[in-house]
Amino acid sequence: MCRSLITGKNFIYLLKFQNNEKTQKKMKKFINPSILYVPIALLLFTIQSCSKNYDFGFNKISSNVSYSPNVITPIGYANLTLSNLIQENTDSVVFGADKSIKLVLRKSPIYHYQSNQIFTFAAQPTIQQQFPIIKGSITVDTVFSFGVDQSERLRGMDLAYGMFNYSISCPVAFTITISFPSIINKSTNTPVQKVINVLAGAGANGSIDISNTIADLSTRKYQDYNLLPVSFSISSTSAIPGLANFNFQLTNLNYNYVRGYFLGQTRVHRSLDSISLGIPFFNNIAGGLSFTNPSITLNITNSVGIPVQFDSIVIVGKSAFGAKANLGISTFTMPVPTFAQVIAGQPVIQAQVYNNTNTNIVSFMALPPTTIYYSGSFMTNPNGDQGQDNYIQNQSVIDVGLDVEVPIQLKTSNLVIQDTMPVSLGSNFSDVKSGSLYLKMTNGFPLNMAVKLIPLDKNSGKALDTISVNLLNAAPVDPNTHIVNGITKSVAAITLTTKNLQQLQNSDKIIFKATLSTYQSSDVKIYSDYYINIEVAIKAGFQTNL
Repeated sequence: MCRSLITGKNFIYLLKFQNNEKTQKKMKKFINPSILYVPIALLLFTIQSCSKNYDFGFNKISSNVSYSPNVITPIGYANLTLSNLIQENTDSVVFGADKSIKLVLRKSPIYHYQSNQIFTFAAQPTIQQQFPIIKGSITVDTVFSFGVDQSERLRGMDLAYGMFNYSISCPVAFTITISFPSIINKSTNTPVQKVINVLAGAGANGSIDISNTIADLSTRKYQDYNLLPVSFSISSTSAIPGLANFNFQLTNLNYNYVRGYFLGQTRVHRSLDSISLGIPFFNNIAGGLSFTNPSITLNITNSVGIPVQFDSIVIVGKSAFGAKANLGISTFTMPVPTFAQVIAGQPVIQAQVYNNTNTNIVSFMALPPTTIYYSGSFMTNPNGDQGQDNYIQNQSVIDVGLDVEVPIQLKTSNLVIQDTMPVSLGSNFSDVKSGSLYLKMTNGFPLNMAVKLIPLDKNSGKALDTISVNLLNAAPVDPNTHIVNGITKSVAAITLTTKNLQQLQNSDKIIFKATLSTYQSSDVKIYSDYYINIEVAIKAGFQTNL
């Protein structure tokens, strides 16, 4: 009797999966057939004989011997959760305490309109007047008209700073008191005035400080806006009459707040702009996705006391593959803060929410969008002057922020995810004559997945034959809660033909394309503790001559 002992060693290549994009590795080296020559040689040299006298007829064995060994080797193992598929990013992915997941984008502001864009004091004109100077006293009351736009009606203001400059010339001496009966100093609660002594022939130049005052420009019944009353009281002891020339100008005007009617009915435009969602997962989705409960919110902060109606808002999404969809939102009127709120710097806040009941958001998010484009316009005082004052504080703003929230609750029957990965199969890959890839999987996700591998020719870049496999069956889902209530185990095999092997040898890149569908085409929720367990082995057949 004869016994033989075969010794050898398993050759195992492990893929290491880590939870970040940079360190997730693809298998770049196929098993090298040269390492199989060692166990084959050991097989030949460890055959033992029971008797040296036996004639085994080795002289009758052909010298042209061919061996075709098959080796099944485990090459990889992974336990993947959603963090492997959608990398956690504090800006775009939020994992809740209840293990729920949201894709979020917050952009604030996408629109910013501040007080100096609504009202600023224009340069005021120089006012020239002449008064006769005679012995005794005279009083002249007049009004100065504020230089503002014709559509604007300035009725009052709290001046933080301002100067009333004057230049006076006259051949005789006199005294003049300039008073502003409707400009009240907030510290003394008295009208602003100044007494000026004009010397004969020398004149007088100077300024009257009107800072820290409240001015009322609505005291005239015939016109209750834009008019500043001024009183000139002149007295002279000169027996010789004269003519005084006056130049006046308001300068350096800055307000704490103004009231009146501003901008009129003006349409203010927001030019086209865009923002990136910053969700890398979306870059690889070609379509077929349906989020069932997404929302987009315009967060409006308004401390401008002017009625404003957004009469045109366009928000368009664009996918990584060029598809577009319009959100289709309607116009709305912003809430207006009261005078007390404007003065106190207290804005009114409004959240304009758009969801699947009032927009096309389901089809908008089904792209899915990687970039959002937006533009629009609003109309001030859409109903005209209704006798209700507008109020603007020097820090008043209109801010519009954009929030996108997408709970990972979805439905899909033809969601396509694809990526291109580099491959390097080694110089000895031509020794492999046949092969199969085996996958054993445990799926805790409510998603079926069919996979196609498409090698690309390393010279022309053209797609070669497609290798297809139904890879994963979805985990079962509770129809009431839409939550996974079990797991599914699957085994799949991909047979690599001789043609496949040749094409893989001629490839340096492979397109990985996965088509996903939800469990029984139902609406499902995705949680952060869902997982996929994958074990991978390869069966490789070699051809060698001894």
